[in-house]
Amino acid sequence: MIKICQKCETEYSTDNKHRKYCSSECAYADRGGKIETQCEFCGQIFLARRSRLSEGFDKYCGQFCMAQAMVTRTERQCEYCGDTYSIFLSRAKTNRFCSVECKDLARTTRVDRPCDICGEMVSAIPWKLERGWGRYCSKECQGIGSSGENHYNWKGGITPKNVAIRSSQKYLDWRKTVYARDNFACQDCGAKDITLHAHHIFPFAEFPEHRFDVWNGITLCEPCHMKTHFGVNAMETTH
Repeated sequence: MIKICQKCETEYSTDNKHRKYCSSECAYADRGGKIETQCEFCGQIFLARRSRLSEGFDKYCGQFCMAQAMVTRTERQCEYCGDTYSIFLSRAKTNRFCSVECKDLARTTRVDRPCDICGEMVSAIPWKLERGWGRYCSKECQGIGSSGENHYNWKGGITPKNVAIRSSQKYLDWRKTVYARDNFACQDCGAKDITLHAHHIFPFAEFPEHRFDVWNGITLCEPCHMKTHFGVNAMETTH
């Protein structure tokens, strides 16, 4: 598959769907390299590792600023009741409520809002809305709102059509049905407890109308599947 490096934004080819970088250099520069950040106490610019910043560390330029932030108080407004309260500066960014009562009420009190897809009113908890949850009235609307261009990881439709089909729920259901029908055993050598493949008797690419027909599938183990496609000595030549 073709992916885009998160650091240098160049295209690269990989079989690993979890890979994010084109090289180890880009991975280190993005996750381990140092970047400029601002001290939360004195405002001074200093260098810190990106990986530590993402984990909530290296918020201060030195031990003095860190110690001062832990004893210096500031005022902020409770997000639930609106009252002003005093909080240590080191906790000001994460502390949102003036009391445990306000925190519990904010996590349980519901508000009515329209569904992002159909407009039907749905009851949701505000903090879940902030995280992107509770935006839809049903699973059908959620499916529409989180697929294709609406998905957070949409990259302009770069996934090849065949890859998309083989990753679809319809294809996965077809494969499970073939396995179950064949009792999870290779239909060539009879092997079980081994990596299994669902093979298309009429080829996937040449007969799109039969891709999801259960009769067109047969369970084969990996060696037998390789033998079917590439010949008797296929597994020997790959090692």
